[in-house]
Amino acid sequence: MQTALIDCSEIDEAELFIVEGQSAAGALRQVRDRRFQAILPMQGKIPNAVRTPAGRLLEHVQIADLLQSVHPERIVEFHTDQIRYKRIHLLCDPDMDGMHAGLLLVLFFYQHMREVIERGQLYSVRAPLYGLYRGSECVAHAYSDKQLKLLQEQFGTAADVRRFKGVASVDAALLSGCIAPDSPARRVLSVSNCRDMCKQLLPG
Repeated sequence: MQTALIDCSEIDEAELFIVEGQSAAGALRQVRDRRFQAILPMQGKIPNAVRTPAGRLLEHVQIADLLQSVHPERIVEFHTDQIRYKRIHLLCDPDMDGMHAGLLLVLFFYQHMREVIERGQLYSVRAPLYGLYRGSECVAHAYSDKQLKLLQEQFGTAADVRRFKGVASVDAALLSGCIAPDSPARRVLSVSNCRDMCKQLLPG
């Protein structure tokens, strides 16, 4: 199986960014550090890991691609003891559809690769939903309608609002800031975080 993985050159401190589709991967490829930042585009949402039997999950092309990408021997199994990357980042589109895609990925790791979460290797990276611009310069960004309203009160008509349709439409400077090693947009996910995030997808 040929994976869609865009790998990095140095594996010791490498990290993987999982994004939605080739357009997002292309945008990220322009701003990543190719020495240690790898990218895996995933086209479409993965199945619900609670409702789908493990055997069927392993046969799903996106799941197989993910597992083959993170394992040193490129095998399609749920092993977690030899993950190739020090950190795995989920960077989905900032709209509701992207949030759902991200939840399904979190649920998959929670159900089948929980050790990755327990070791502090799974991260969520939040892309902005809006940018406020003066000419071509982005002077502020917002992650929600509520944040946008506060910024509009601050800037008034002095800044134009641009809504990002997805990771691929976020301008390069903002996107580069999102994936920087010290970015506040990164958040390590704990088991309790993941359980809370996915509670509407979990039985009971």
